[in-house]
Amino acid sequence: MKKLFKKHPFIATSFFIILIWVIYFVSIIAIANNLHYQWPPNISLEALNSFGGNFNVLASLFTGLAFAGVIISIHLQSKELKTAIGAFEGQKNALQNQELDNKFFQMLHFFAEVKRNVKCCIDGTTYGGNEVFEPLIKKLLDAISIKYQKNEDKDILKIFKKEFAEFNNEYEAVKYYFLNLYQILNYIKRQPVDEANNHLVKLYTNMLRAQLSKNELILLAYNSIGVQAFTNDNYQKLMEKYAFFEHLNLDDFKKSHPDKQEIILNILDSYEETAFGTNAKFTAQKKAELEHYTKSE
Repeated sequence: MKKLFKKHPFIATSFFIILIWVIYFVSIIAIANNLHYQWPPNISLEALNSFGGNFNVLASLFTGLAFAGVIISIHLQSKELKTAIGAFEGQKNALQNQELDNKFFQMLHFFAEVKRNVKCCIDGTTYGGNEVFEPLIKKLLDAISIKYQKNEDKDILKIFKKEFAEFNNEYEAVKYYFLNLYQILNYIKRQPVDEANNHLVKLYTNMLRAQLSKNELILLAYNSIGVQAFTNDNYQKLMEKYAFFEHLNLDDFKKSHPDKQEIILNILDSYEETAFGTNAKFTAQKKAELEHYTKSE
C-alpha cells in the first residue's frame, strides 16, 4: 500500500475514498435493516428521507478529506519548490564558479606572458623574465642606501618612497608587471565570500603566489609599500589579506644585502603581521632586530 501511494498517489487516494463511501453505504443499509443486509433495503418511504440524510455526514467527511488534500498538495508543492530553488541555486553557484575559473585562468595566463616578456636594462646589462628581479632589488636598495647615508633626515620610509617613485618611473616594464598582478588579486577580492566559493578564493590566491619566485615576492613586498607614494595602500592591504609573504624567511630579504638590514627591516615593519600569516618566527625575528637598531641609536 505504501508503495502504491508513493508511485500513484492520485489513484491510491481515489481508491481509498471510494472504499470509504462503499463501506459507509453498506453500513447504512445494514443498520436500516436491523443489521441485516438486504437489497433493496426494507425501509418505509417515510424513513428514506432520514436514510438519505445520513449521507450528509459522508459528504462532510469527503469535504474534510478534500480540504486536507488541498493542504497536503500545497505542502508537497512547497517542498518541490524548495527543491527546485535549491537546485537552481546549486546551478547558479556552479556557473559562477565556472566563470570565476575561466576568468582567473585567463588572467593568470596573460600574467605569465607579461612576466616572460619583461626586459630591463640595469647598469648596462639587459635582463629578462625571472632574471630581472634580483638585480632590480639590488638597484633599489643601493639607491635607498646612498640617499640614507647622505641625507641628514634619517626617515627611512620617507627616503624609500621617494626613491621608489623614481625607480618605478625608470622601469616601466616592471610597473606594468605589478599592475597586472594587482588586477588579478583585486578580481579575486571582489568575489562574494560565502561557503560556495570561499575555498576557491583561498585556492586561487595560493595558486597565484605559487607562480612567483622568491625574488618576485621580495620585490613585491617593496612595491606594495612603495606605490603608496602616488596611489593608496590597497596593494599593501591585499598582501596582508592573503598572507602573501607567509612562506618567506627574514633571511631571504637580508642575506644578499648585509649592509642594508636596517633599511629592509624598516620597510617590512610597515606591514601588519597578517602579511606573514602564521609565520611567527618571521615577525618575532623582525621585531627583535628592529629593537636592536633602536637601542644602538
